[in-house]
Amino acid sequence: MLKWLANKKIAIDIDDVLSLTVRSFLEFLKECHEIDMHYDEFTNYRAHELDAFRSKNIDEDGVYSLWIDFSSSHIGKQMEIIEWSSDGLRRLLQEWYELTLITARNESLRDYTQNWLNLRFPDIDFSWIHFTGGLKWAHIKKSVICKQHWIGLMIEDNAENVIELAENWIKSYLFTKPWNKHHTIDHPYIKRIDSWGEIQ
Repeated sequence: MLKWLANKKIAIDIDDVLSLTVRSFLEFLKECHEIDMHYDEFTNYRAHELDAFRSKNIDEDGVYSLWIDFSSSHIGKQMEIIEWSSDGLRRLLQEWYELTLITARNESLRDYTQNWLNLRFPDIDFSWIHFTGGLKWAHIKKSVICKQHWIGLMIEDNAENVIELAENWIKSYLFTKPWNKHHTIDHPYIKRIDSWGEIQ
């Protein structure tokens, strides 16, 4: 898909594209809140709809509060990266692609996000980071940001996002995860992948 780009601008999501966010979040929940949930059971990005949270009467605001606690915890601050992501980013930079981060995180997490990026990707030069606020409240669609900056491809893990991107003529790679496996993806602008090695 890369060779068909009109320009060399790529947008990249952070959570579970660069970082092992859900696995780390589940580790935090088990250690700090006695919520024991397996990774494969995380089948919905709307976590408050999952049985593990509903059974404890944790609503959307409650999940968001847990996420904020997680971001300030030692587990959240030390999250590991997705396998081969660092090598993949270096390869794209060597091929003169401009790399932009677009995350659903809120602007209030900018310092936390930047500190983690500095820790895990100290030699990667991202052009900028845009926070859409999708974790809570109204948010900006990623396709809008891509179109504003002439970005023709995004690397994502959210099926709803890549479908909306495709409807706006923006190509995407979709990392297959438990929360998007049930989505039927059949669009020439979307390619499912399992690893960074498949991005080419």
